[in-house]
Amino acid sequence: MARKGIIQNTKGRALVTPAGSAMWVKVVEANYKFNPKGEYEAQIICDPKDPKVKAYIDTLQKMTDDAVAEAREALKPPKDKSVVSREVTRPEYDKEGNETGNVIIKAKSFAVDYDGNPQKPEVYDVKGVLQENWNQLIGNGSTIKIQAWVSPYHMANGNVVGVSAKLNKIQILDLKVYGDDGFGDESGEEGFGDTAEVFESTGTDF
Repeated sequence: MARKGIIQNTKGRALVTPAGSAMWVKVVEANYKFNPKGEYEAQIICDPKDPKVKAYIDTLQKMTDDAVAEAREALKPPKDKSVVSREVTRPEYDKEGNETGNVIIKAKSFAVDYDGNPQKPEVYDVKGVLQENWNQLIGNGSTIKIQAWVSPYHMANGNVVGVSAKLNKIQILDLKVYGDDGFGDESGEEGFGDTAEVFESTGTDF
């Protein structure tokens, strides 16, 4: 099905984040509090000075910039001049409300697909092996990667352009189960095992 809307040429792509510290990961049960479709969610905290993180953010920013340019070209005056670009990450704050210097990367997905069929993010272990019927809560501070389908969008309300990240998969590199003693897998091996783009030191190869 062809995409609708004014952004047609700036394409989405599957991306794998660098490793980061997990925050408010919900992949065992969907959250229905704010959406009747139910939502799964994962957030990671990353250091933007890390070359891998910088490469990931640069890719998101390039997609956003391309989508902004496309929107401005497609819209009629005066709306073409008032397009607003949304930030691709948001800052992390400490308990006192001060910025820590880290950024938060977020991805979400619905608990049902377009046809109403149940869907759920896949969970992989540190060796890239799919974990069937995963039922452990992933605690804050776990080290994870997120694989998401990242695509641009335009919101007519506010004339806003940004990128959204649909949560597809999570890889757990160091699990801190909610409420446990904090110990996790320290094998030192990692790998997702699929064809999505991953941001290593070069920012290009998986």
